[in-house]
Amino acid sequence: MNRASLVIALAASMAASVGCTSKNYVKQQTTPLINKTNELDDLTAQNTKAIKDVDTRAQQGIQQVTQAAAAADQKAQAAGQQASQAQQLADNAVHRVDALSNALADFGKKVRADIDTTDGLGDKDTADLFTGISRGIDKLLWFVEAHLQK
Repeated sequence: MNRASLVIALAASMAASVGCTSKNYVKQQTTPLINKTNELDDLTAQNTKAIKDVDTRAQQGIQQVTQAAAAADQKAQAAGQQASQAQQLADNAVHRVDALSNALADFGKKVRADIDTTDGLGDKDTADLFTGISRGIDKLLWFVEAHLQK
């Protein structure tokens, strides 16, 4: 029985030493893998944080651009309204100058008709006065029509 006990003890010690050796071997083989996996986890966490930071900055930039575009749009609308008002004022001025031009032209025709009438009545002095007035009206009409570019 001694022999059997010795064989059993020897077998048990071999099994224990073989088991420890295989655990150590596995530990030696897996330690670099575990370390590399931990490094990759750290890099992944850093990349995830960097991506979130970039996304946050991008969203802020988009918001700023959107606000700037809205402000520019408001300014453009205001400028459009001012331009429209200016155009209306310019159109009114053109109509007034056109009306003034028509009134001066009609007055000039009447004065020239009066020149003929007074000349026909033999009043040369009055006809001469009307001629001077007519020249002044024609000059004013020329100035006014120059603004109309007729």
